[in-house]
Amino acid sequence: MTNRDRSPTSLDEFVLIDRVKGRVHPGPEVLVGIGDDAAVLEVSRHRQVVACDAMVQGVHFECDWISAENLGRRLVTANSSDFAAMGAIPRWAVLSFSVPSSMGSDWCARVHEGVISGLEEIGASLIGGDTTSTEGPVSLSLTLGGDAQWEPLLRSGGHPGDTIWVTGTLGDSALGLRSLQTGKGEQEEHRWLVQRHCRPEARLDWGQHLAETGLGTAAADVSDGFLQDLAHVARASGCAAEVLLEAIPLSSGYRSAQAGTAPHAFHVPALTGGEDFELIFTTSSGVEFQESPGDVGATRVGRLVSGSPGHVRVLDGDGLEVAVPLAGWNHFRSRAENSSGDSR
Repeated sequence: MTNRDRSPTSLDEFVLIDRVKGRVHPGPEVLVGIGDDAAVLEVSRHRQVVACDAMVQGVHFECDWISAENLGRRLVTANSSDFAAMGAIPRWAVLSFSVPSSMGSDWCARVHEGVISGLEEIGASLIGGDTTSTEGPVSLSLTLGGDAQWEPLLRSGGHPGDTIWVTGTLGDSALGLRSLQTGKGEQEEHRWLVQRHCRPEARLDWGQHLAETGLGTAAADVSDGFLQDLAHVARASGCAAEVLLEAIPLSSGYRSAQAGTAPHAFHVPALTGGEDFELIFTTSSGVEFQESPGDVGATRVGRLVSGSPGHVRVLDGDGLEVAVPLAGWNHFRSRAENSSGDSR
């Protein structure tokens, strides 16, 4: 989105609230929604699950790279991906939105539309929040609530010998971001990767299937980089992990974008690039999946082993350890210390 897409229409908080209120359709668990001082929920008998995620302009996104609607949807995905990792079911959300008045009411309404549409697609509804003005960058924070109808998946449930799986393909979002940063986002061969970055999808179907069937022993979503997020699972489970480099699932778009890259760097975006929002999970040894519960499959990529908790070894086809130069994203390291090409 360019600056031309931003409406100069003045921003009025209460007009915006009324516009959003008329768009949402809360579920039966919402007794009081948008329009009062607070929402009122009829809490189910199931255990309640809550996740919160924020996105800040210049850290997580640039307005010239992503449409207002996709920004709203992306925020929903970041939250619902945490629900996928727990095997939980999202029900409701509240949104905190700080925005300069210069962005205009139409742009803000489209962000809200993206949030509302994204929530509707996962069976949840927007029930409240807060909108404030700011002289700084755009900032959004979504709190997502729901329930766990089955035993929640945790990072700490893995055991030595468990198999490590990952859904979908890895590294596409990092390469999509790189395409945007280098001005190649509009080129045909880069558009699919850009789409994977700007409009990712959470793997709620996989998480809920693993929790309902009891096949999953531990799980986390790929938000900060596959190796880093896998290390969190291994550490919480008191295990080390071994990953087979040749088993890492890569898309055709990834392979095309990385064609000609030096061998030692070819897999780096897949191993360390964040925001794929795929699901890492572990199962007992011997578990196989005859069919996928959703639109994407899962690939077996390694195993948990006895060893220093959180240590992850990447092995080549000969069983030799491969050095991976980059670790993943950490908000409190400098950009130079973080993975190249990741704006967060």
